[in-house]
Amino acid sequence: VDRKIKVINVVSTISNEGKSTVSYELAKVCADKYKKVLLVDCDLRKGNLHHKFLKNNDVGLSNILAEFDDVYTALNSDAIKMIEIGSIHPLYFISAGPRVPKPLELLSSNRFLKFLQWVRKEFDFVILDCPPACACSDSVPISNASDGTLYVISCKDADKRKARIKIHELERNGANMIGLVLTKMETKSMDDYEY
Repeated sequence: VDRKIKVINVVSTISNEGKSTVSYELAKVCADKYKKVLLVDCDLRKGNLHHKFLKNNDVGLSNILAEFDDVYTALNSDAIKMIEIGSIHPLYFISAGPRVPKPLELLSSNRFLKFLQWVRKEFDFVILDCPPACACSDSVPISNASDGTLYVISCKDADKRKARIKIHELERNGANMIGLVLTKMETKSMDDYEY
C-alpha cells in the first residue's frame, strides 16, 4: 500500500508450474492499462519466452549485462523487441539472450541494478520472468531489486513443503511477496458454480 509497484518478478519453485505463462498473461493485461510495458526473460540458464513470440534470442539480457558498456547503448540495439499482441498498446520484450558462464554474478551485479533503474524510467510497468527457485539462486537478487514478487504454485505439481521453504528464503533475503498464483487447478469442483 505504501510503495508503488512498478517492477515485479514472477517466480516458481520448479519448472513447468506455469510461471512464464503467468508472466506473459500479466504483461498482456498490463498492456491494456499502461502505454509501455516491458517483459524480460531473466532466466539466463534456460530462457524460452522468445519461442512464445517467435523471436530470435541472439541479443538479450545476457548481452546487455555482459557486453555493452552502458545500458543506453544496449537498449538502442536489437535487444528490445516490440510485439503486437492485440492489446491497446504493444508489448516490449527482452529475451534472455545467449547463455553465459555465471548468470548469478550478472544478476547480482551493479549492471543489473542500473538496467532496472533505466527501465523504471522508460517503461510504465516491468515484469521479470525468473528461473525456478529450486533450480538456482538467480531469483534472489532479482527479487531484491524488484518492487514485488509474485509466486506461482502448481496445484498438481508443487511440493508444498519446498514451496514454503523457498518463499521464506526469498522473504528472508529481502523479497516483497505481493501474492501467490495457483495454476493447474482441478475444475471439477467448480462445475456447480454458474456465473
